[in-house]
Amino acid sequence: MFAATLNGFWAEIINNIGQGLVVDPNTGDAFWDVQINPDARAYGAELEIAYNPIPEFRVLGVGTYVSSETLEPGGSALSAGGVPGFVGNLVATYVSRMGLGFKADFHYVGNRDIIDASYDSEQEVYTRYNDVGDLQAYHYMNLGAFYTFPNQAITILADLLNVYQSKGLEEGNPRLIGTGGNPIFLARPILPRRFMLSVRYQF
Repeated sequence: MFAATLNGFWAEIINNIGQGLVVDPNTGDAFWDVQINPDARAYGAELEIAYNPIPEFRVLGVGTYVSSETLEPGGSALSAGGVPGFVGNLVATYVSRMGLGFKADFHYVGNRDIIDASYDSEQEVYTRYNDVGDLQAYHYMNLGAFYTFPNQAITILADLLNVYQSKGLEEGNPRLIGTGGNPIFLARPILPRRFMLSVRYQF
C-alpha cells in the first residue's frame, strides 16, 4: 500500500509580546525583560509519504519546508531567526505477528539564521538587525526494538538514541542582544548517544 499527503500552510502572529534575555549595552549586565517583538508570518508545505510493501513493514517519510519572516518597524521584512528552512524525518518499522518489532528513525534539521538585535527599551522596539551567521544543520538516527505481550496492553521498549553520536544545537536565541564583540548566545545541544529501556501501558 502506498499513500501520500501534501499540505500547505500560512500563518501570521501579531501583538507578539514576550520576555527575553537582554544585555545592558553600558554595564554588560544581563536581565530578563518583557519585550514587544515584531509581527511574524510564515508559509510552507509538508509532504508525507507512507509505504507498506507487506502488512508487517512500514516506511513513513515526512518533509516540511518553511519560509518565515518578521515584519520590522517601518514595514520592512526580515527572515525570522532560529527557524529551519527544512525539517525531515524518515521512520521504518517492522512488527511481527508475535508482537516483536524493530524501528529505525532518521531526523534532519536544516540551517537556522541567527539575528543580532539592538533593543530600545524606552520605545520597546528593536531598532537594528544584523545577520550574524547561522546554526548549522544536524541529523541523527535512533534504533529500537520492542515487544508487546499477546492480548495485553504492555509493551517493553529498548532504544539506542543518537546512534552515531551526532552533534548539533537544537535551538538558540533567535535575536541575540549583545555588547560590542561579545554577543550572548543561548542554545541547547542535542543529547549524546544513550540507551533507554522503558515500559508502556496502553489504556
